[in-house]
Amino acid sequence: MKKYKKCRGQNKAFGFDSCGEMVVAQTRKYGLCTSCFGKWLYSTDKGKEMLSMAIIKGKEVVKKEKIEKIQRLKTTF
Repeated sequence: MKKYKKCRGQNKAFGFDSCGEMVVAQTRKYGLCTSCFGKWLYSTDKGKEMLSMAIIKGKEVVKKEKIEKIQRLKTTF
């Protein structure tokens, strides 16, 4: 059985003007539905900071994977 909760900001998104609709509890992030979470990321300072940190972390992962791939290719030849 799915649990439904209201879309409203919690933790880092506390005080954000969300839609207040009932959404599946498992799809919420910081208490926000998926559409409000995207708005929060792009419109608030905390959201922009979180987004930039995720981008940096993603770039590091890609860079690490490229290095590992090059090392595997060097060892095979």
